[in-house]
Amino acid sequence: MAEVYGIDNSGTGLTAATAKTVIEINNSTTTASRLIELVLSCDYVTIATPLFIKVEFILGTSGTGTAYTPKKLNGEAQNRAAGTTAKINDTVEPTSVTVLRTMGFVVPGGPLALQWPLGRETYYNVNNMLGIRCTCASAITNVFASALIEE
Repeated sequence: MAEVYGIDNSGTGLTAATAKTVIEINNSTTTASRLIELVLSCDYVTIATPLFIKVEFILGTSGTGTAYTPKKLNGEAQNRAAGTTAKINDTVEPTSVTVLRTMGFVVPGGPLALQWPLGRETYYNVNNMLGIRCTCASAITNVFASALIEE
């Protein structure tokens, strides 16, 4: 069984019409990983005026954010530290970005929860950065992101 690690931001404030990377997952030169689960939610609660939050999966050159140590989540992971590093709540956005996927969710409402079937996880190779970037068109709100990776 592979090691599973969690990355969780404590909430990222979004500014109107400005893309914000909420989680960066940075593979080392020797460690590849898979994104096996992503959950995004929001604290916006004004029912009369729903908001759409665009979510993008990006590859690129790492930006500037708060360093985050992926947390060990299963028994296999207890045996070693993650080879993958992470950042949360970027203050300087990644560069040379390639958008892999785009989706969205409407708030208020339930969270956007994605789990990939075995063998269909979002895989990215060694020495790559996978980012989760959110954009909200018209309001300032907080987005909470939680990702599970497997090495």
